[in-house]
Amino acid sequence: YWEEHPSFFLFLPEEEREYEIIAVLKNDIFSREKEPFQYYDYEHISDKEMFDEYCQGIKSYSLYDTGLTAECGKELVTLCTCSHGEKNQRLLVVGRRLY
Repeated sequence: YWEEHPSFFLFLPEEEREYEIIAVLKNDIFSREKEPFQYYDYEHISDKEMFDEYCQGIKSYSLYDTGLTAECGKELVTLCTCSHGEKNQRLLVVGRRLY
């Protein structure tokens, strides 16, 4: 699916933004033993070190190798939805903004 749909759009009241997908991963939101990387620990990324940790986490757990990476200072968006896996599992799609 990702190969045929490598980007997505976010429609805002004042503009339309396009993001190219850099990672797709599953995340068990309540089990640090099972998955030490938790995307919600990075809600407010405040410096390059934290940004790099987040990028390493999403790439480590990504289901696909998109060949794309994020750059510090560039806008990312993480979409989260329920997954058909375990009860507390979420499917995450991370995109970097195309300007």
